[in-house]
Amino acid sequence: MKTTFKWTMIALLLSAGLPLLSGGHLAAQVCDSPRGEVPSRAGCDPSPVTTYHLEYQTVMDKQEVTTQRPECVEEFRERRYIVGHPVTETKLREERSFSYQPVVETSFREESYDRTKYVTQTELRPEKYLLQRPVVETQLREEQYTVQRLVPEVVLQPRTYTAYQPVQNTQTQWVDQGQYMATYRPVMPVQNRLWRTPAGYQANPVTGQMNFVRGGLKWVPTPGPTMLQPAVVYQPHVVPQQITTTSYQPLQVTQQVPMIVNRWNSEVVTQKVPVQVQRFETEEVIRNVPVTVQRPVTEHVVQKTPLQVQRWEKQEQVRQVPYTIQRIEYEERVEKIPVQNCRYVSETKTIDVPRTVAKWVADNLPTLPPTTMK
Repeated sequence: MKTTFKWTMIALLLSAGLPLLSGGHLAAQVCDSPRGEVPSRAGCDPSPVTTYHLEYQTVMDKQEVTTQRPECVEEFRERRYIVGHPVTETKLREERSFSYQPVVETSFREESYDRTKYVTQTELRPEKYLLQRPVVETQLREEQYTVQRLVPEVVLQPRTYTAYQPVQNTQTQWVDQGQYMATYRPVMPVQNRLWRTPAGYQANPVTGQMNFVRGGLKWVPTPGPTMLQPAVVYQPHVVPQQITTTSYQPLQVTQQVPMIVNRWNSEVVTQKVPVQVQRFETEEVIRNVPVTVQRPVTEHVVQKTPLQVQRWEKQEQVRQVPYTIQRIEYEERVEKIPVQNCRYVSETKTIDVPRTVAKWVADNLPTLPPTTMK
């Protein structure tokens, strides 16, 4: 019973953070008390004790994961097969038959008789009448009218025109008399060196699509050390020169120019104009007038009367009779069948992977000095 109570108290003190001595005894501390007496708690000062406990934290790590996803492309495949279908044809065959057909023959019989008819004739009879015929005569009549005649005259008229006079001017012109000089310019050559490149997506310069490129050692163009290369450079040198030029200045010149001026003079002109005068003259005219007369005419008429005689003739008839023939024709057909062509495509993704990290954390607790218990 005493041992159980002892270990219970040790467990409580350990949970409170009190230290133990070797052999399982608590560290005893005497706070100004006589030997053999139990010290009072009021007379002891508290001492700080440091304890540690575990804390767990979740940390997310970046990890690349490659997955395979199916990608299906629809394609068309040709399937050829032969199909037979019936074809119906219609042909003709001849059938001959004999029959008797009636034939009518016509003969003529002559009959004559006299017939009287009236014939209309036209005759000309003379007839006299008076006719007023117009007669045209030409007579001369005087007419006066005013005529505008053109008279030319010479007149002097001043005319001003622009003439150009040559003038010489001297001006300065700058001429480049430079020359080529040898100089050195820095050049940085580019060489292919072996470098380690990381994996990633790069654009194809031909198609423009993003493709995944594996990392590794590759030849990469790398600039080398700077070198001086000789070069020829043009050095300008501008020198002034005197140049004489000829220019033309405008000059106003007045000149008397003879010109022909036309004026109109009015004149009265008398002229005889022919005039036609018309008069009527009476004249006796004889003309032939047509007259219609009817007279009888007797004629002998011969008439043919038709007579029909019927007889039977044997005739051969040819008839085209249609008949049907059926046959099988074969043809090759091509059919396009859609087919799904699937393949797996690799994809690389970056995911977060949780990871638990343990860490010790210190705690400072104030505690009372321990009491030795036996």
